[in-house]
Amino acid sequence: MKKIMLALFLTISMMSFSLDGHLRFGGVTNANSYNKSDNEFDNYSPTFGLEVTQSFLLFDLGAGITHNRKISGTDISTTPAYLLARWNIIPIVIKPYIVAKVGKDIYTRENASGNIKGKEYYAAGVGMNFSVLQAELLYSVTNMDGDKRGNSNLEQLSVVFGYKFF
Repeated sequence: MKKIMLALFLTISMMSFSLDGHLRFGGVTNANSYNKSDNEFDNYSPTFGLEVTQSFLLFDLGAGITHNRKISGTDISTTPAYLLARWNIIPIVIKPYIVAKVGKDIYTRENASGNIKGKEYYAAGVGMNFSVLQAELLYSVTNMDGDKRGNSNLEQLSVVFGYKFF
């Protein structure tokens, strides 16, 4: 009986430290490229990333890294590394959530003159999990240093789909 209880305790303890990994692909656009006459966004670019989270009751806490390719009009691609917090609003079959991300841009590549460096990265959005699939709408801001063309914030809107691989 002691061996069964010990095995059960170890199994439950290991399950409590289970991590979720999401491989994510999607599209990103410059948030201010919305064309009011056409009612659509003008420029798109691919985005891909990886997130690892740990569940705590109604919250998922974790870290991730994403590469946002350059969008015509900004000519800047970024790679932020971030910490994230998700609040699973209603934990049912389709799990809607609200997400917040805070981090640092670790790599910036630009086709503009000057030495542009990304600094802080923060984002907020909504999404949903269904079994092993994930969909997310995210608004993100990357503070840029050294961009002499005007605004020092790169504001982006992205739609991302993910697959939970562990």
